[in-house]
Parts: sequence; C-alpha cells; structure tokens
Amino acid sequence: MAGIAPISSDSYALLSGGTVSKVAAAGSAALAVTSQTTSAATAASTAQSAQQSSATINKASENAGKAFEALSALRKELATASQAGSALAQDEITRLDQRVTQVREQINALSTGAQVGSANLLGGTAAAVTVTSAAGDTVRVNSQKLDSKALGLDDLKITDTASLRQAAGQVALASAQAQRVDYNLQVAKSVITPVRTNPGLEAFSQISAALSSTPKAGTALDSVAKAINSQSAANEASAAARAASYGSSTLGFTRSSTRTNTILDLFG
Repeated sequence: MAGIAPISSDSYALLSGGTVSKVAAAGSAALAVTSQTTSAATAASTAQSAQQSSATINKASENAGKAFEALSALRKELATASQAGSALAQDEITRLDQRVTQVREQINALSTGAQVGSANLLGGTAAAVTVTSAAGDTVRVNSQKLDSKALGLDDLKITDTASLRQAAGQVALASAQAQRVDYNLQVAKSVITPVRTNPGLEAFSQISAALSSTPKAGTALDSVAKAINSQSAANEASAAARAASYGSSTLGFTRSSTRTNTILDLFG
C-alpha cells in the first residue's frame, strides 16, 4: 500500500480503527482516557523505540499483505467452485478442502512470523507496542490477531456443496479483515514515521543551511572552504598585478597624457 501522510494526534484511534490509541500527550505523563476498552487495548505492552516499532509494524504489515493475497486467491477459487450450479465430484471437494487447510497453515505461519524481538502485532494473544510518536505523544499500537482462529478459519471443512458455500463466505470475510488490518498498520506506521511531504525541498533546505553556516574547524568542508578562499585571494592578487603592469613598457603599452593628432583633425 502507498504511504499515508502524517496525521494529527487526535485522529489516531479514528483513522486506525482503534489500532493506535494515545496514552499520553507530548510532555505529559498523565494517561489519556480512550474509547478503546478491549482486551487488546488494556493488555500489557512492550515499550519500543521509534526504530524498533517501525520494524515491528513493517513486518506485521508485510505479513498482513501476504495473508490478504493468499485469502483473496482462495476466495476467488471457492467462489468459482460454488457457482458451478451442479454437484462437485468428490475429488474436487477433497482438493478444495485441502486448499483451505493449506491457506490456514500459511496464515498461522505469517502470524507467528511477524515476531520482531519480543513484539508481534499479528499474534494470537493480546499484545501491544508502546512508542513515542513523531508528534511526541506516547501511543499504543495494538495487536491485530491475524491468525486462523481470529479469522474464523479453524472450523472450516469442505465436505459438500453446502459447506463449500459456507467456506466461501467465511474466507471472503477473512480476506476483507486481512486487508483492513494492513490498512490499520499503514496508519500506525504514519504515526511513528510520517511520510515526508516534499523530500526534494527538504534536501534543498538542508543544503542551503549547510552552505550558509560556518564549517566546523578541522572538517573536510572547512579544508575545502580554506582552499577556495586561498584561490580567490590569489586570483585577486594576480588581477591587481596585471592592472598595475598595464602601463609598463615591457608589455609594449604606454600611457601618455599628451593627445596624439589623428586624420579626423583635418575636418575640424
């Protein structure tokens, strides 16, 4: 998914579907009252730096995206089979049931594989990460629980046409949930590390600031500045010497205060 622009602190919970909630405002140690009273919101959280939490969120978002792709492919496959309008052969029913099992195992592997350090935002148990946001607020990023149990996939078994339709509906719901989780994690990412609105302008400003400031003594930039100044002084001295020698006879030029007559004087 594309990066999301920075958001204001009062929009955390609203835009992220409760994934992100403000714990304390910048410069304040007091806890803020939020509307999130779920077990995920009240669970003990792991404190992380902005860099650590960014890695945790990135991994969770990456695995949520893979889960969405796997569920979307299974959803299309089951939808096509359930629209056949006739009884399926037993071999096909068995194959589709095996596909459900395969995707279920893949989802659980992605869930457990989202672990970064001691934090996992896709794990089956309630967990959270507490971090200081780019705005200076202390925020909690809650777990999304993107495993087969949370997605309602554990009890799915295809044995006939009726169970096939039921499985197709549940997989469609699971696919939508995985997509929503990925979006919520993208919002969480923007809270921790906002997208720069204009990297080019930012780089230009940094270069301008560097050029306008005095280089620190002993640095490479200081050496370059001294070399440029020395060369400029040498150029000025050379130009002054040439100007002074302009009237010298050695150069073949002379200056005279006496006016020399020319042919134009004949005309008056």
